[in-house]
Amino acid sequence: YCYEEFEDADDFECTPCGHVFHHACLDVWINSGKHTCPFCRKVILPASRDPRRYKCNNYDNHQNPTNIWQAVEKGYYWIVAAILRRDGRKAMERNANGETPLLVAASHGQTEIVQLLISKMTSLNINIGDAGMYKYRNGQSPLHRAAARGSANDVRDLLVYFPVNTRSAVKGWGDPLDGATPLHYAAANGNMETVRFLLAKGANPNHPTETGWIALGLAIRSKHWDIARLLYSQTSNTRRYDDGFVGPG
Repeated sequence: YCYEEFEDADDFECTPCGHVFHHACLDVWINSGKHTCPFCRKVILPASRDPRRYKCNNYDNHQNPTNIWQAVEKGYYWIVAAILRRDGRKAMERNANGETPLLVAASHGQTEIVQLLISKMTSLNINIGDAGMYKYRNGQSPLHRAAARGSANDVRDLLVYFPVNTRSAVKGWGDPLDGATPLHYAAANGNMETVRFLLAKGANPNHPTETGWIALGLAIRSKHWDIARLLYSQTSNTRRYDDGFVGPG
């Protein structure tokens, strides 16, 4: 971290330990014979190596920790902005797990970066509803990820592009969250604010997952009692829960 403010047009570098500096500042540091991070003093560069391997616009270098997904995950807003300014299509790239930057941002509660990515994709006429699906593992959209994390602001922003009752993919493994809605994820993870928000926006508490779980059952299963009480008041068929049966049915 440099003492000077970062500006949009600045050229950044990121050390392997994840600290961000102006290129010129880090250049002075390295050229003075130091091979440690100026912030945490971890060794970042054997004397024989070229510091340019860590330059932020070498995005495709797998050694470079400043790929867009890692910058998103760590919350480096200005680096993400710089990457998108140079190549807006980076907003649509997928990492090795099939995740887009929007999915990663929603997963880590990076609200400002979620908004930045939405703005960039909108300006490029990208269908955001198709841009974030996590196709390779569990079919979650950014809305599911935001609901699971309890990021009510991200849920609000993403509801513009994803239906409130949108379902995750069905894997066929008997997972309680197969075919789940964002409400299921919020209830299962104990996110009361998000549960309230989704219900206010029309989330269906009676909607079952592919394996038959409704949000109430998932809240009870996870012992989120305040959420369970709220969902009980919103659920049409509570008989099996009155009888002490928690699972699908």
